[in-house]
Amino acid sequence: MPNAVASGLISRGRDVTTSYDAEILGKSVSEQMAYAHENERVIVTQDDDLLSLASKGIPHSGIVFWGGKRSIGQLIKELDTLCFETEDMTGQILFLRLPVISVQIASLSFIAGGRKSDMSRTS
Repeated sequence: MPNAVASGLISRGRDVTTSYDAEILGKSVSEQMAYAHENERVIVTQDDDLLSLASKGIPHSGIVFWGGKRSIGQLIKELDTLCFETEDMTGQILFLRLPVISVQIASLSFIAGGRKSDMSRTS
């Protein structure tokens, strides 16, 4: 997870250890997973190699997998909310949903049949 997310969660009173803090940055995925399990830490990641290990039955204290693009603020909010809602994630994998993006198109110009057309929409 980005350092800014870890810092944001720590500022909200959450117990966070980064791979850097744990001195496991650069170690193999299986070593990182073993460290997290031994220390009863949930892993927050975008690395699907952890999902592969978990599917092979490697024990873990929980994995939160997030995909797609999120702002730092969105990820902090989602993880902070998750901390309130979840007691024990041992052996569980949680996939954070992709954020919903809302776009309002006021005016759209496009080329149709070789001539320029205008289409106005309101949402």
